[in-house]
Amino acid sequence: MRFCPRQGCDGVIKGHTIQATKLNCPTCRTAVCFKCRDLWHGYFTSCDSQMMKKFNGKVKFCPLCKVKTMKNEGCNHMTCY
Repeated sequence: MRFCPRQGCDGVIKGHTIQATKLNCPTCRTAVCFKCRDLWHGYFTSCDSQMMKKFNGKVKFCPLCKVKTMKNEGCNHMTCY
């Protein structure tokens, strides 16, 4: 289950299978990537490369919970709570 990333939409998106990658919001019909929780970027673009392009390489995914994180100072060590 994911929330729609489009501003102003409060839709909740449910995947019907475990392999689902592209989902459509039932409220606004926006296509969403299930893995990175962002707008749909296509089957041939990975979530990591999409985030690198969108945020100039400053945003990465937490290896445990897959939340988007941005390093703003300090070392490369990260602890997920």
